[in-house]
Amino acid sequence: MKNKFLKWQLKEHSERHRFIGTLIDAMFFGIAIPAGMIFISSILDNLLRLPKFTAYPYTHSIGLGLMIFGVILWAWSVSSFFKVGKGSSLPIIPTKKLVTKPPYNHCRNPINFGAILYYFGFGILVSSFSLIGLSILLTILLILYLKLIEEAELEGRFGEEYIKYKGSTPFLIPWPRVTKK
Repeated sequence: MKNKFLKWQLKEHSERHRFIGTLIDAMFFGIAIPAGMIFISSILDNLLRLPKFTAYPYTHSIGLGLMIFGVILWAWSVSSFFKVGKGSSLPIIPTKKLVTKPPYNHCRNPINFGAILYYFGFGILVSSFSLIGLSILLTILLILYLKLIEEAELEGRFGEEYIKYKGSTPFLIPWPRVTKK
């Protein structure tokens, strides 16, 4: 089974396959996960009798702003994977080359940073403490996955090129940095 998966990963994928992979990614991270989070948070809110927090219009403005920025960052990142890396953000259709062009020159995981902003923004928009709590839990799980699994896989695929990129580019949150001359 593992050999079939590796063969599929190493294969040259058509633009159609990459596009379908990107759509699957969008539906999973943009629709399925938020829908599940809404379902679970509504149960938790009722079960724990958590109040809604409101500071209208601030909660709506901040939540919507984070969601929009998160979606824009996610879309830009996925587009870079598709165009530059000739792959998708799904592990089954990985990029063929290491993508270090924008937005990947600002942080190594802009897709994930965009998703985190989207989920937190959604929690703020609907004024749900449990949805924000689920966003925190999802962020922790995502960071563990990235650190324990994805970074090792990228080092194995791209070797020294990834190690150098990893040493010069922030992990998740873009930080201004001074370049050495």
